[in-house]
Amino acid sequence: MRELLDKIETRQLLIRETAEQLREQIARIAEQLTAAEATLRRLEITRETIVELAAEDGVPPPEPPPPGHRPATVRFWPSSRMLEKFVTTESAPVPHS
Repeated sequence: MRELLDKIETRQLLIRETAEQLREQIARIAEQLTAAEATLRRLEITRETIVELAAEDGVPPPEPPPPGHRPATVRFWPSSRMLEKFVTTESAPVPHS
């Protein structure tokens, strides 16, 4: 009986450690999400301001992107804290296999 209780205790310890690691990952991801949302808000405000200023000078608003356009995507890698930027454009060749 004692052996079974020891196994359960060992398993509980491992699961507690895993849960703590997951909580830390969630906290890091939440920070990254907050930063990304703040950047997005700033970019939206900047775009709106530029369009407003351009309209004051009689410049027409920009045309919407073409169908299928994929904007730049920024990805944060939590393990290395490295920022990578991937840009896909309509003119980029698509490899065929």
